[in-house]
Amino acid sequence: MKSFYQLMTFIFFSFVLVGEVKANHCLDFSSQSSAYCQATYTYEKQTLYFDSEVIGEQSLNLERISEKASGKIVNVDFFFVGNCEAKGYCNLSFDAFLDLYIDGFRHAIEAEGLYEYVPDICDPRLEVCCDDFQCTEILSLPNTPAKKHTKLDSDSERELLSDPIMTSNARGAMIKRVIDSALDAFGAGIVDRALDGALSNDEFMNETLVGSNFTIVDHNGEKLICAINGFTCETLNGSFSNAGAYFETEDYSDARALHDFLQEYYNHYHVQCWSRMTCDLANSCVVTYYCD
Repeated sequence: MKSFYQLMTFIFFSFVLVGEVKANHCLDFSSQSSAYCQATYTYEKQTLYFDSEVIGEQSLNLERISEKASGKIVNVDFFFVGNCEAKGYCNLSFDAFLDLYIDGFRHAIEAEGLYEYVPDICDPRLEVCCDDFQCTEILSLPNTPAKKHTKLDSDSERELLSDPIMTSNARGAMIKRVIDSALDAFGAGIVDRALDGALSNDEFMNETLVGSNFTIVDHNGEKLICAINGFTCETLNGSFSNAGAYFETEDYSDARALHDFLQEYYNHYHVQCWSRMTCDLANSCVVTYYCD
């Protein structure tokens, strides 16, 4: 077993809500191309952030599946993205950093502190809107044409348009938008567990974690995949990048789980790949991905 200090950690978790079983192939996000699944379920991807007082801003990518008829969330897959550089915690062991990350994530759910970055859309009826070339006056009436400025006519106007609050709506700018409800993002099952003060972080993960359990560690610029056993991480024999992957395992079920994890990862980041898995009579297997 080996532990690694990480610059960036990608952790995949799958949460299945009570009342659905994973045997339903539509609960696999890659099934969204199925006509039946599209008619029955809604598939959404979202990147959320939270700000931990201890380890700084952290993020998670999620793939959410909801019933169209009821709007109920029936499955959520997470890629937890832990940045230990934000406040200089890369000297921590994997398990110590993960514990701080999960603690910050649970606190963000409790305090409604989750947010996303969205394009800042400027409303010319309410504020001065600027792009890379010019700014417009605030429109007094909805149908009044905007006056375009190619140069500033007075010191007072120059001060107005140089105000960072007024010009933050430049095209391409991103702003924080707080998520109104963690229930809408994750569903009641996950939120209830996160708010259960009797659960430790370890118990919180153990009670909600199903399926694959792997971590992608960016260690000194090299991406490594390790299998999580509790809070210990064992590196796997192979190589991994966005160009493809090659791994050898000694167990068929481990190889199958690793194959599915890699497929989820490449699907999430829209990397087109072809895969192959071969096993011998002793169940030693090779998992290979070729990517564009």
